Amino acid sequence: MQQEQTLHSLKFNSIVLHTQERGAAEIEKEMKKTGGIEGTERVLDRMQDALDDARDVLDAGTRKMGEAADMDDADLLEELEQLELLDELTNTTIGTARADQGASASTSRPVPAPVPTTTPSLAKERAMRAQEERELAELAAFQRSMLQVETPMPMPQMAACY
Repeated sequence: MQQEQTLHSLKFNSIVLHTQERGAAEIEKEMKKTGGIEGTERVLDRMQDALDDARDVLDAGTRKMGEAADMDDADLLEELEQLELLDELTNTTIGTARADQGASASTSRPVPAPVPTTTPSLAKERAMRAQEERELAELAAFQRSMLQVETPMPMPQMAACY
């Protein structure tokens, strides 16, 4: 019995050793395909160089030029708001004076459009505040609904416990 067990162990060991040998040969073959450690490092270095070149190209495309290069984002935003306000102020509607006021249609004067009272930043702030108020109202309604606890339905045969 001991000899049979030793024979089985040797056969098993032989199979494991043969499998490990084939595995090592396949690993060596794959390493030769990639060029070993040097080949892998060469590929990774090429990849890093390509990524660096791409980053340089993207940075060059986003570089500020002219007067904008001297300004920061806050200055540019302020200038944009001023231009939008100026655009709104210059868009006027021309109307005619009413006939019952005694003016003729040929001598009518232009009537300017109303001046906007909000800037884009104020409008954005008001919209955010309104959204916040709606969310708080929803939260309060949900909180009130959670406080209303329903009485559970009596279970069958519970009367015997009282």
